[in-house]
Amino acid sequence: MTPERKVGRPPTFWRSVRSILFHSWFNVLLVCIPVSWALHFALAGGGSTDETIIFVFSFIAIIPLAKLLAFATDELSLRVGQTLAGLLNATLGNAVELIVSIIALVKCDLQVVQSSRTFKPDIIFSHSLMNSTADFTDRSMFVVVGSILSNILLVLGMCFFAGGLKFSEQGFGISPVQLNASLLTISVIAVLLPAAFHFLVNTGQTTDATEAGWILNVSHGTAIILLFVYCSYLIFQLFSHKQLYDDDSPDPSAPRTVNYAPKAPKVNGEKASLKRRIFGLGEAPIDGVVRSPSAEHQAFPDPESHQTTSPENSESHHEEEEEDEVEEPEMSVLMTIGLLVVVTVLVAVTAEFLVDSINGLVEGEHVTAVTVSVKDKLTLSLGVAVGSSIQIALFVIPFIVTLAWIMGKPLTLLFDPLESLALFFSVMVVNYTTQDGKSNWLEGVLLMALYIILALMFWYYPGTNVSQDALGLTSSSFPVFAHAGMSQQLSFKGHTVVITGAGGGLGKAYSLFYASRGANVLVSDVSQAAAQRVVDEITKGAFGGSVQVPAGGKAVANANNVVNDGAAIIKAAVDAFGGVTILINNAGILRDKNLRNMTDQEFDSVQAVHLRGAYSVTHAAWPIFRKQKFGRIINTASAAGLYGNFGQTNYSAAKMGLVAFTKTLAREGAKYNIKATAIAPIAASAMTETVMPPELLKQFKPEMVAPFVLAITHPDGPDASGKVFEVGAGYHAEIRWERSKGAVMKPDASFTPSAVKHNWSRITDFTNPDYPQRMEDLDSQGILKTALQLPPNTQATPEVRFDNKTVIITGAGQGLGRAYALMFSRLGANVVVNDVSEKGANAVVDEITQAGGKAAAAVTTAEDGDGIVKVALEKFGGVHILIANAGILRDKSFTQMSDAEWDAVLAVHLRGTFKCVRAVWPIFLKQKYGRIVTTASQVGIYGNFGQANYSTAKAAILGFTRALSFEGKKYNILANTIAPSAGTAMTSTIWPQEMVDAFKPEYIAPIVGYLVSEDNEETSGKVFEIMGGWAAQTRWQRAGGYGFAIDRALTPEDVISKWDIITKFDDRATYPTTMGEAFEQMAENFSNTSSSSSSSSPYADPEDSAVVAKAKEISHPPGTYSYGDKEVILYNLSVGATEQELQWTFENSEDFASIPTFGVIPQFETSFTLPLDWLPNYNPAKLLHGEQFLEIKAPIPLSGELVSESHIMEVLDKGKAAAVTTITQTKDKVSGKLIFENTSTVFIRGAGGFGGKRTGKDRGPATAANTPPKRQPDAVIEEKTQSTQAALYRLNADRNPLHILPEFAAIGGFDKPILHGLCTMGIAGKHVLKSFGSFKDIKVRFAGVVYPGETLVTEMWKEGDKVLFSSKVKERNATVLAAAAATLSNPSGPLKAKL
Repeated sequence: MTPERKVGRPPTFWRSVRSILFHSWFNVLLVCIPVSWALHFALAGGGSTDETIIFVFSFIAIIPLAKLLAFATDELSLRVGQTLAGLLNATLGNAVELIVSIIALVKCDLQVVQSSRTFKPDIIFSHSLMNSTADFTDRSMFVVVGSILSNILLVLGMCFFAGGLKFSEQGFGISPVQLNASLLTISVIAVLLPAAFHFLVNTGQTTDATEAGWILNVSHGTAIILLFVYCSYLIFQLFSHKQLYDDDSPDPSAPRTVNYAPKAPKVNGEKASLKRRIFGLGEAPIDGVVRSPSAEHQAFPDPESHQTTSPENSESHHEEEEEDEVEEPEMSVLMTIGLLVVVTVLVAVTAEFLVDSINGLVEGEHVTAVTVSVKDKLTLSLGVAVGSSIQIALFVIPFIVTLAWIMGKPLTLLFDPLESLALFFSVMVVNYTTQDGKSNWLEGVLLMALYIILALMFWYYPGTNVSQDALGLTSSSFPVFAHAGMSQQLSFKGHTVVITGAGGGLGKAYSLFYASRGANVLVSDVSQAAAQRVVDEITKGAFGGSVQVPAGGKAVANANNVVNDGAAIIKAAVDAFGGVTILINNAGILRDKNLRNMTDQEFDSVQAVHLRGAYSVTHAAWPIFRKQKFGRIINTASAAGLYGNFGQTNYSAAKMGLVAFTKTLAREGAKYNIKATAIAPIAASAMTETVMPPELLKQFKPEMVAPFVLAITHPDGPDASGKVFEVGAGYHAEIRWERSKGAVMKPDASFTPSAVKHNWSRITDFTNPDYPQRMEDLDSQGILKTALQLPPNTQATPEVRFDNKTVIITGAGQGLGRAYALMFSRLGANVVVNDVSEKGANAVVDEITQAGGKAAAAVTTAEDGDGIVKVALEKFGGVHILIANAGILRDKSFTQMSDAEWDAVLAVHLRGTFKCVRAVWPIFLKQKYGRIVTTASQVGIYGNFGQANYSTAKAAILGFTRALSFEGKKYNILANTIAPSAGTAMTSTIWPQEMVDAFKPEYIAPIVGYLVSEDNEETSGKVFEIMGGWAAQTRWQRAGGYGFAIDRALTPEDVISKWDIITKFDDRATYPTTMGEAFEQMAENFSNTSSSSSSSSPYADPEDSAVVAKAKEISHPPGTYSYGDKEVILYNLSVGATEQELQWTFENSEDFASIPTFGVIPQFETSFTLPLDWLPNYNPAKLLHGEQFLEIKAPIPLSGELVSESHIMEVLDKGKAAAVTTITQTKDKVSGKLIFENTSTVFIRGAGGFGGKRTGKDRGPATAANTPPKRQPDAVIEEKTQSTQAALYRLNADRNPLHILPEFAAIGGFDKPILHGLCTMGIAGKHVLKSFGSFKDIKVRFAGVVYPGETLVTEMWKEGDKVLFSSKVKERNATVLAAAAATLSNPSGPLKAKL
C-alpha cells in the first residue's frame, strides 16, 4: 500500500486512538450505541412508544459512526488515492447487504424471506417499495433499486450542493465519469430488457410458465455478462488505465475547481477593480483562481504573481510545491483499515434496530461522500456515490441472481416496470449533469428534487406483482404446478409454523407433516413433556402414521398458555427461527355438561382456551404477517359449532365463534396476503376419545386431516381464505351459507307477529335461494323501498298474543330492546326491562305502565342473569320468554384492538347470554315450556372488517343457541337466533344517520314476537336475518365433496388435485342440520378403500344399472387443444362476427377477445368421441345433440394449450331411447387452472331398455326449464346467416360431412347441409353478449335446425341475473333454441352493453 505522494511518518498507536476520539465533537454521541442495543433487547416487541425510543437512540448512534466512516475513508485516500478509497468505501457499504442476501437465499424460500429486516429500501422509498408486494424476490430487488436511486440522485445531489456552497464550480475528470455513466447505463438496460420482453411476449400467445422459463434464461445469461463487465471494469480502473483515476495524473481536459469571487473593497464609492483599471494596475480575475481538483492551496494568491507568471511556469511552480508538500496522516494504516471495518459492522447492527426506518449503511456512505465533497475531493465523492451504484448494478444484482440459479431458486432480473423506468430516466439525468465535467449547487438541487419526486410517486404507488407472481416464479416450485395433477411435492422449507395444542392428536400430526416437508415447527402445548416428545420425533426422525420425518428436522417446544401468553408463544418462534409464516390455532379442551349442570367455570374455561386463546396467539402474530405481507391462519372449529350438539353448549359456542373470527381475519388480512380458513375436523385425539368409541376413532386418523391443512397454507395452494371446510375420515367438503329469498312485509301498524305467522312459509322457503358471502350481498335499500310500497299485511287468526306470559328482555332501555318491550306489553305480556342504565330502564317501564301494561325494571348487567330472573319471579311469579338482546360495540381493526376491548365484547354478548339462559333454564325445564331468542348479527354470520371481537361473540351466540335447541326440544323449549339490522344507539356509531332513521327497531320486533309465541311449535335452532320488514332464514349448505381412500396415505397434492370437486356445489350438495346428518357422509367413506375406489367415477350413482356403472368406470384419455389468435378469430367469424367488429376479428385491437361460447370448441374432440357402443342397439346415425351447458370458469386465454377430460355424468333410460350426459372440464395444461366446464346431453334413439334411472337430477342452471315470461322481450336481434356459415364453422372442430355435403345431409333427411347446433348457440350467445354484456354460463336446448342463409331471430328477457332467450328461424317461424338462458357476469349492467 505505497502512497502516490509523500506521506508523513505514520502516527503511533496512541496518537491514532487520540485522533479517532477527538476527531469530532459528535463522538460524544457514541454512548448511544450500547444504549440503543440495550434498549433493543429490553424493549423489543413492546408498544409503539418503546419502538420510538429504540428508533431515536439508534438514529443518534448512527451520526457519530457515519462521521467516523468519513474520517477513515479520507485517511485511506491519502495512501491509496481517492478512487480506490471510494471503491473500498462502497465495497464495505455493500458487503453486509451481500452477505445477508446470501444467507437469506441459503436459509429461506423466496417468499418467506420477506420477513427479514435486512432488505430495507433506502429511507424515503421504504414505505412504498416494501408495501408494493409480498415476495422476497421483488423485495430484494426493490432494495437495490432504492439503493441505486439514492446514490445517484440523493447522495450525488447532496455532494454537488454541499460542494457548491463553498466553490462556484467543482471540476472532475470527464473520461472516468463518462465511463462510469456508460457502465450504469448498460446495467440499467439489462434491467429494462426483461421487463420489455415480458410485456411484448405476454400477449396471450404463450403460457406463464413458458415465459417464466425464457425470462429466467435471459436473466441468467445477462447476469453472467454483467459479472464479466464488472471484472473488466476493475482491471481497467486498477491496472490498465490506472492513470485516469490517479489523483496526481488528472485528466488534462478536466475543468478546474473555481472559487467564488471575493467581495472587492470600495474606494471612494467605487470598486477596487475600477481603481486598478484607472491606475493601470491591470485586471484582477473576478472569478478567482484555478487549481487542480485535488490541490488544497490558498484560494486567492497575490494578483501580481498571477500577472507575471506564465502558464508553463505556473504549472512547473505547482509541481515543485506538490513535490515538497508532505501529507501528514492522523492514523496508521492498520488503524485506518480497522476503523473502517469496525465502524461498518457497528453501523450495520445499529441500523437493524432502526426498525426498517433507515438504511444505516447507506447513511454512512452518504455522510462520507458529502463530507469529502466540501473538501474539494469530488473524485472521492463520485467514487462513493456512483461507484457504489456500479458495484450494486454490475456485481451485487447479477451475483445474487447467479447464486440463486445455482441453488435452484427462480430469481430474475425482471423488475417492476415503473421502477425500471424510474431507474433508466434517473441514470439519463445523471449523464446529462456530469457530461461537462463540472458541478455546481443548482445541479445538486435538481438531482435531489428528482429524488423527492420519485419518492413521492413511490409513496402512493401500489406496485405490481409482475416481477415474479405474474410469471409463477414462486418460492417452492418452478414453474408453478397445476392444482390438478401435481407433479411436484409442496415444500415448506423456510417457513415457520406455530401449532398450538400440538402435544398429541391433530396438533402432533400437523407438526410431523410440516416437518417432513421442511418447515420449522414450534410445538406449543401446556404439557412441556408432550411437546418435547413431538420435538424429539422431528429432530431425531420418526414415522408418524403415514408421514416419514427424516432426522434433522427443526422444531422447538413451548409450554406457554395460549389464553394469556400468545405473545410469548410467537416470540419463542421468532427467537428460534427468525419469524412466523403459518399459525395453526388447534388448542382446545372439552367440559361437556348439559346446561342445567354446567358451571360458570366450565363455560368460561372453554371460551378462554378456544376463543381467547386463538385471539391471543393470532393477535401476536398479526403484526409480523402484515409486515412481511404473508401469513396463513387455520382456526379449528367443529361440527358441534356448525350444527350444535346436546351437552356441548359451551363447546358449540366457542367453535362457532371461531368461524366468524376467521371470516373477519380473512377480510382484514386480504390486503396483506394474510389468509385465514376455518376447518371443522373429526380426528382421534385425547380430547375426542372421551366422547367417541374406540372402534369409531380408528376411522378418524389425524393423518387424514393434516394434508388438507398443508394444502391450503402453502403459498401455491388454493385460495381458501374466509371459507369453512369439514374434514375427516378421508372426506373433504366446503360448506357455505344459503339464504332463502324470504318475505318482505309492509312496516306499519299491520306488521305484527300475526302477520309474520301468515308469511312464515315464505320466510322459510328455500326455492331459488341466495348464497351471500358478505354483509353487502343484500340490497337493503331496495328491500325497504319495496316494503314501504306494499299494502297492509294480512293477519293470521287467531291473533298471536302473550297474555299471562312474562318476558325478560335484556338491553331494553333503548333501541331494539325497547321496541320489543313495548310490543310485548301491547300484546298482553308482563315485561321485565333489563338495562345497565337505570334511567333508560325506568323510562321504558313508565311508557308501558302509562299505556296500561305491566312492567318492572331490572337494573343490572346481563351477566347478572340470576338477579334479572329474581325480579321476574318477585314481580310476576314466573318467566316464560327470554330475549337476550344486550350488547356493546368496541370496533377496532384487529391490529389496534386491545385485550380489554376483546374481553368486554365477549363478556357482554356471549357470557351475558349464557348467564341469562342458564338462570331461566331450570324454570323452563320444570314448567316444560320456554321460548328463547338470542341476538346474533350479520357480522357474526359473514364477518366484517374491524369487528373481530363482535363477529366472534355474535357467531358464538349462534352456536350456543343451536346446541341449546337440542337440549330444550324434549321440554318444549324452543331457541332461535336472529341477525337483525336496525337503527339503534349501538349501530348509530357506525351507520349513517339516514340508515338509522330508515331501519327502525320496530321493524324487527314482530319476527321476534312470532318466534317466542305459542304459535311457533316447531322452529328451533334456526337463524333468521331481519331488516326493514324483510325476514329470511339462513342455513348451511355443504358441497358434495370428495372422499379419499382411507387405507392409502393422503398427501396435500392429492387434496389439491380434487379441489374443484371438494368445493363444487352441485346437485350432490346437502343441508345438514345436526352432527348426525353431517356425520353420515363421512361414515359412508369408511368403506372407501383403494381397492374399491381405484376405478370408481366421481359421478357414480347407486341407481345406475350395471351396464351404466361399468361405463362410468371406464377412464378416457384426455384431449389437448392448442390455439392462438387465428383460431379465436376463425371461431368469431364462424358465428357471425364481421370485419367491422374489430374486437372479435383483429388480433391487435385493444379489446380483442373471443366470444364466450368459444368454450365449446376446445372440448369438442374429447367429449364427442366418448364411446357409446356399450348402449344396446347403439347406432351413431340415430344420435341427436339435445342440450349444451357451458360454464366459463376463468378469463378466456387468447392462446395456449388446453387439456380436456370427459366423464359420463348421467345416463337415463327413456324406454325407446337413451339420454347420455357427459361433463368435460377444460384446463390450462401448464397451470391446471379450470377454464371451461361443458355439460352435453345427447339422445340415442332405439338405445333404451337397459334399466336404471329414468329421471335425471336437478343440476341447477344446467337443467333449468328457463321458461320465458309472458311479456314482450327486453331485446330482439335478427341476423341473417351466410350461405358459407356451415362450411366455415366446421373448420373449428367438427368436420362432420353433414354440414358440407348435400348427399350426406340427404341421408339424414335434410334438404341441404345444416348449420351446426353449436354454431347456432354461438350466434345466440353473441346476441346476448351484445345486448346485456358478458355472461358466466349459457344453456340451450336444440329444438330445430338452421339452414345456411336463413335469418335467426333471438328474443331475450332479463330476469334478475339471468337472460332467458329463445331463437327461431324467421323464414319458417321455427324454434331452433329453447329452454335457453345465460347468467350474466354483471347483472346490474345496462341494456345494450357497449362492447
